[in-house]
Amino acid sequence: MIMNTEDDIFIPSIIRKGVFSSFCWDNNDLCEETLSGQGTTHCTNGIVIQTRPDWCENEDEANQTPLQRSKNRSLKIVTEEQPVHFYSKPRVGPKTNFSKQTHNSFQSLSLVSRKKDFCFLLCRMSLLDNLFLLDNVSQCIPAWTAFNIMTDHTNVPRANSIGYLQVIDASPTDLNTVTTVLQRSVSIADKLGQRDVVIVFDQAIYAKALEIIWLL
Repeated sequence: MIMNTEDDIFIPSIIRKGVFSSFCWDNNDLCEETLSGQGTTHCTNGIVIQTRPDWCENEDEANQTPLQRSKNRSLKIVTEEQPVHFYSKPRVGPKTNFSKQTHNSFQSLSLVSRKKDFCFLLCRMSLLDNLFLLDNVSQCIPAWTAFNIMTDHTNVPRANSIGYLQVIDASPTDLNTVTTVLQRSVSIADKLGQRDVVIVFDQAIYAKALEIIWLL
């Protein structure tokens, strides 16, 4: 975390200056069980989101340290027959109104998806199971979601940088808390050199933010 000692504004280290930032704030109610129902924890959490620019992609990869995994990511399948407690008849659902053309289009899409999943399984195979043993080579194929995004060349979203802001130990139902949220977001935007700021609320907090703006 980067701290500004003048007004105690914390900016996450992953957030960069000169890149447009958006802020999201929401309530976090723990609602512990108490005898009277009072005294529960209500706080306000926020995050700042930046679209990662092209010039920092290679920089992040160069500074990234390889992770040493010490736990297995697969589970052993234990086959055990469960006793049958009751018998049920097969359910009969409503008849489908799919035409033959729609059915053929679904089959073609399903075939493409199955081929892509099979390619993913082959690419993610452990390097120790291959015929050629390679030294100092880590897994370079991402997980299933990222693999499908990378193979879809038509629409590849850019990665975002997400930083967690200071937790406000107060409920956003209070106008003072919402005022603090607005002031803190504007202060962070000023530190990042951003003229305009976008803040995302739910409808309840948004209504209180408008009430504060109308009073100013």
